[in-house]
Amino acid sequence: MKFSRNLLTSIRYTCLLAVILIGFVAIVGTGGGGGGGGGGATTPATTTDSDNDDDDGGTGDTTPNASCGAYVAPGVWKEFDCYNLAAIGKTTGDDPFTPSWRLIGGYWQWGRKGPSSSQWYDTNTSNFAHGPTGPGSSEANDGAISAWDASDAPDGALSDAFKTSNDPCPAGYRVPTESQWTGVDANNAQSIVGSSWSESITNYSSAYLFGDDLMLPAAGLRYDYSGSLYRRGSHGYYWSSTEYSGGIRSAWTLYVRSSNAATSSHYRSYGGSVRCIAE
Repeated sequence: MKFSRNLLTSIRYTCLLAVILIGFVAIVGTGGGGGGGGGGATTPATTTDSDNDDDDGGTGDTTPNASCGAYVAPGVWKEFDCYNLAAIGKTTGDDPFTPSWRLIGGYWQWGRKGPSSSQWYDTNTSNFAHGPTGPGSSEANDGAISAWDASDAPDGALSDAFKTSNDPCPAGYRVPTESQWTGVDANNAQSIVGSSWSESITNYSSAYLFGDDLMLPAAGLRYDYSGSLYRRGSHGYYWSSTEYSGGIRSAWTLYVRSSNAATSSHYRSYGGSVRCIAE
């Protein structure tokens, strides 16, 4: 069969037009123009960190982009470390949302930096107590600490305005302010983890969950006068950088228990948990 030149030309143009139309339909169907298509998949929006604080999409602090964190104000997301400071689980890669003794971490006096990180897991000092070294009662590190300093750190040892040299958090992180902890309490769904919230030196099953991305173990507290442990399994106490202004040398903590979370003040010589927040 012979085809005329005009017929071949017509076929070529018809095929070209079909290719163009197919391409156009594909672009519209997948939302390739950035506005999203009707039934096709859309490309997730990307954000840039214009204020260079590694926590969001700019100065509004509104876009979660960290594996752990919470809202500290309506629409304002902040990254938190996934683990308590000095938690063995951070070095072993434990799931930060499955309670265990490895998530407890150390206990710091407010306004005191504590020992070097090489001593976090097995050393008690005058202002720091290490966490448990295993699940058993002999590994709980619950007793009094003979060198414990019962005095309180001075005003200005920590600050809401800037990270001081006494802040134990690593580079890029700091101790949260009381306002940030209050914001966490007010702006996130809350639930408890674990069926037993009874006080026990070996109860590592209880924790408090804010939203889906911030879990705080009920690690307890170290007494201000002796450094001995109390309320492990029933309460958790997390330091803020904020001084209490009531005339005594106290500082604000966020405490968690099975019924609720709230902020309260404690003497600075208590040993509390530290959960660092991104600067």
